[in-house]
Amino acid sequence: MKMLIFLAGLCLVFNVQADTVYEDYSSFYSSLPNRMFKEKSKEIDIHHQIARVNGKRISLARAMGFPDEPVFEGDLGDKPLLYQNSKFYCLDGQSSAASGTAVRHRAVYLIYRQSLKSYKLPSLFSSCLSIGKDADGNPTFFEATIVNYRSAYDADGLRLTPYTLKNGIFERKNAQVKLSFIEPGNFYKFTVDDTIDWFSGTNTTKAKSYK
Repeated sequence: MKMLIFLAGLCLVFNVQADTVYEDYSSFYSSLPNRMFKEKSKEIDIHHQIARVNGKRISLARAMGFPDEPVFEGDLGDKPLLYQNSKFYCLDGQSSAASGTAVRHRAVYLIYRQSLKSYKLPSLFSSCLSIGKDADGNPTFFEATIVNYRSAYDADGLRLTPYTLKNGIFERKNAQVKLSFIEPGNFYKFTVDDTIDWFSGTNTTKAKSYK
């Protein structure tokens, strides 16, 4: 029931936003309900996959990765952005070596403040601002997939699939949010379709640990 309420809320928001033109993903994510992070971020230093936050030493080398999201040194760059609330830290950044279509990816690490367990979330068009929370306070996020990817700069839009992170499990919700690109060659200018495909059931995927 709680998930149905959450999804219904998203549906209402997306229907309202259907005519809005977005020119970046940060403004889109920030407009969604139940955001995990709203406070302004700040830059921090990171060296050899070690982040120091509020006197705590956080090792990201053993982060649990979303499927097909490798954890590697330098994926956050030297000065990632830090967001925080009472229960979580979030770091997002981009490798200094990123170029071409690789700049569409941004490493996002969600960290539990108490246990310091960290999880690397999907990176395509992502950021800490994309993270929300369900009725129980569990983190929610999207996996983005490019729709009708014909070439490096030619596609129709994005399909966003929502997930929940609970007890170390990535749980996929069988719902889709569709974004449509409205300018040829521009993957950052889009509208939200006024239809959402809803299906029943969920799928779970155990997070992978990198050593």
